[in-house]
Amino acid sequence: MGIKIGIINPNGLESSLQTALDALVSAFANQNIKVHLCLYSEQIPKADLLIGTYEKSLILKELVETEQVPLDLSPEAIIIKELTLDDHTALWACAYDSRGLLYVLYELAERINAQSIPALYKPAVEKPAFKSRSVLHFLPFEAIKKGEAFPRSYWRSYFEMLIQNRFNGFTLVLPSPSGAPIFPYLFSVPEYPEVKPFHFPEDLRATNLKTLKEFATLTAESGLDFQLGFWDFYAGQLRPAFQVQGLNGDNLGSYLYLALKQILFACPEISGLEFKFQSLPLMPDFCLNTLIQAVLDTGNKTSLNFYTDQMTPEIVDLLNINEIKAQLTKESWGGKLGLPYLPEDGESSGFQLTTSTVFPWGDPDYLYRLLPLLKSTGYDRLSLILPDLDTQGEYERHWYQFHLYGRLTYHPGTTPDVLIRDFHRRFGKSGNELADLYHLRSKVIPLYNWVQAGQGTRQKLNTGGLLPFYLRTPSCDPTYFADCREYVQATLNRTELPKVTPPAVADQFHQCGTEILQRVQQLQEETSRSDQFFELEWEQTLTEAENLGHFALFHSAKLRAATELAFFMETKDLFCLEQALSYLKKARLYWEKLDFVHRFEGRLLILEDEKRLQILLDEYRTRDPFLIGFDFGTVPTSLPHNKAKSDIFPDYYIEEGFTFVDHLITYNPDIGYGWLNTTELKATPAPPVRLSEDDLLPTPAADTAALLPYENQLLNKMVWSRKPASFQVDLTPGFYQAKLTLCDRSPQARRHGPMSISINEQVITEELIVPPGKRLDLQVTVETRDGKLNFNFSCPPNQDWFISALTIHPVVPLITHTPVTTWVREKPLAIRATVTGVNPIGQVILYYQSENERGYHMLMMNSTVANTYVATIPTAYLEQGRMINYYITALDNQGKEGSLGSFETPLTVTVLKAGDYIPAFFHFTPNLKAEDDSVTLQCTIHPTAEVDTVTLYYRNNWENRINQVRLEREHADDPYRTILSGSQVLPDCALQYRFVVKFKNGVLELFPNPLTSTPYFEIKRRQD
Repeated sequence: MGIKIGIINPNGLESSLQTALDALVSAFANQNIKVHLCLYSEQIPKADLLIGTYEKSLILKELVETEQVPLDLSPEAIIIKELTLDDHTALWACAYDSRGLLYVLYELAERINAQSIPALYKPAVEKPAFKSRSVLHFLPFEAIKKGEAFPRSYWRSYFEMLIQNRFNGFTLVLPSPSGAPIFPYLFSVPEYPEVKPFHFPEDLRATNLKTLKEFATLTAESGLDFQLGFWDFYAGQLRPAFQVQGLNGDNLGSYLYLALKQILFACPEISGLEFKFQSLPLMPDFCLNTLIQAVLDTGNKTSLNFYTDQMTPEIVDLLNINEIKAQLTKESWGGKLGLPYLPEDGESSGFQLTTSTVFPWGDPDYLYRLLPLLKSTGYDRLSLILPDLDTQGEYERHWYQFHLYGRLTYHPGTTPDVLIRDFHRRFGKSGNELADLYHLRSKVIPLYNWVQAGQGTRQKLNTGGLLPFYLRTPSCDPTYFADCREYVQATLNRTELPKVTPPAVADQFHQCGTEILQRVQQLQEETSRSDQFFELEWEQTLTEAENLGHFALFHSAKLRAATELAFFMETKDLFCLEQALSYLKKARLYWEKLDFVHRFEGRLLILEDEKRLQILLDEYRTRDPFLIGFDFGTVPTSLPHNKAKSDIFPDYYIEEGFTFVDHLITYNPDIGYGWLNTTELKATPAPPVRLSEDDLLPTPAADTAALLPYENQLLNKMVWSRKPASFQVDLTPGFYQAKLTLCDRSPQARRHGPMSISINEQVITEELIVPPGKRLDLQVTVETRDGKLNFNFSCPPNQDWFISALTIHPVVPLITHTPVTTWVREKPLAIRATVTGVNPIGQVILYYQSENERGYHMLMMNSTVANTYVATIPTAYLEQGRMINYYITALDNQGKEGSLGSFETPLTVTVLKAGDYIPAFFHFTPNLKAEDDSVTLQCTIHPTAEVDTVTLYYRNNWENRINQVRLEREHADDPYRTILSGSQVLPDCALQYRFVVKFKNGVLELFPNPLTSTPYFEIKRRQD
């Protein structure tokens, strides 16, 4: 059996095309099909398969222009189609240009290798959706220092893989040693012979330059555009942030100009230079005289690529005036694989997608959502950054990401059978299942990046830091995702929150993690093909998926723990703190199932986190809830070395629920507390503590050994003095219990005293001595008739007194409780509360009623553990009505009563029916013409009878304000609708909008759902 291939290019095929043709011939040979090649003639060869390019074949050009061959006339366009011309039927596999023909030949080879000969004839008429599709690769500085030789066979296979996946560009980023230029490691600039690295041999310079030239040559030979990247590049400031022998602020600009010229002349294959600057702003004169002038002096054939957030209008004007081909690139969310949509329009034509984990990624749904938005917004260039691929051949482990990204950015309509066919070749009948597992596991890291902005994973999976830091970390997009504190405040205030909530994200994590582990268990019972390489990939894929499954379940439990801690921060309900600790322990169990390399450092942090929560719980149980608490000390002497940490959690040194008091706060009646005289007061600063995994790693900016575990923040700082002083607190007249804590566990702990302390002239202690590290708690009940409590401190000469913490408690019982805002009527309603008092609690009573009743029912609340009381409203009582009102009273054994809520102002629970339906939403984006002066938005929701309200949220991408309007309908069968003015959609601008549906059971649903789709619809005015 044989096949005849006709080449219709008159001069044959260049070397890169010949390599691709050899791959095709080899694929046929593997199927026992012999290939016969027919060279060019003036007539169409009588062949089974015809290959050629529009640019070089007169035959093909004539057939295309006469519309006999439907090839699109755009660079890199391709056609694979069986056509009958002059009574001869053949498979035409052609392209507009040589690069397109590379895609065609490799595509045919892949079809044969992955499937069978019949698949060869599947028609494809395609053109690139994005003009530039490139990969960015970082050259390690160690390779430069060692002058490593260029492994030609490795890079040839890498570049062939990129071409096979329809990439057309490759950017090599040269390292920047401590921000200094890389040029001295490549060559000597004749005008500045004194500029050279310390102790760096001349022969290594020659080797490095040779390597760079070979990079450029091989990239071009493979059919790729070659760009050179310089990150952390000098931006033109007078004082450079580095030191290099022979360079200074006076000659640096001139040197860089000459070096750029020299490298462009040495490597003429360079098509572009990419710059990311180490500091901003980029100085216009420097840009003109160095970067722009170097390009102009070498023929103005090299484009310049900058990053959008580093550009100024002045620099853009300079580029335009000098007619420099310039491109602007926007990084993906946070510089990592995050949200699959655009936060805002930008003045850029390129988009950069960074994978933030070493785990191979492959979720086509992500790209199906992202790419149409990029295209509609005007992007025509995309670049991909993968994790550092230091090991030769490691790129093969990420084959599916290259495949997805390259094929879908070339042709977003690529069919699923094409995307998974290599799974079949590698893993046989189990290919579909493994592809599904890839899709599922690849959703985990982006989901984590959505809810933990700036905390993305890289080489290892990340815990997100200690729980108080974790819950304060903002979401990647606060427009659509609520953080824990925002959700808790909205819940307690009973305000609608039209965002994805932390519990919803926790549910998504749990669902994803559970399904991943189920798929892994099923696939572990199967066997892959016997090929050793693919067997190893099979095992690695399952192991990585198992890790990601446990990682997802870890964050599901941790996010719930963070939510409970946020509730405690607002209510001081110890049950919430107990729940947070319980969820955190559950999270640790998932973390401990990770591979050792991922779990080691994180486990230490999790154990410290558990210990911290237990300490906080014990502190509150010992101290009991209070009216007001004061944490004495002063701010840390230095900011955390991690700026993100200081931005997210700047008050980490203040104990939860306490008011910070330093030695400078003078009494102010407006705030109701303060020192009456601060002249002789001093304070011990809070020490730095570990809050995230970054704090476990040594850095040049900080001594991590000096960081302490995050424990009881009341005990590691203090206010002290050698002179008498008074601290005053304003209160309502009456009886109170004051608790003072004295403990010095600061890094330089010492002995204090003897000291004396009194309150309103009532002596509490005299001649008290506190050893270093020992904790003493003083408790006393006092009366204030004038509404003031004065805490007086004194000591003998040359001695000192100090105070760590102070809390003031009411004498009547104090009730802390997290209100129950919604409940499902099919379950009994348990009401819990923490009740404490100076005197023993006698009884706690729950009063409750439905909205249709005048009086209240009464239930005794039973004590469970640690001052926690609970009462349960039976299910039968919840069968009718939509509201339950309740309040709680407590009586101590002295007859003193406390309450939470009252007969007139009760707490309210909305009783919901268990969800027995799945909401369905129907909406079509309207087509807005240029002349339209209004736009109608309408939607239909099922089940209609369950809908309470429908609200439209919308904004223009040229304004930050979000507008909202309630949608109405005239009749029960009509859609919900509203009419907006056409002025809301300006030319060249987009209107983004979404719907928030409130159902009668109180549940809010977002359409579209940000967890599963792009979170907004978009309208652009059509320009006829």
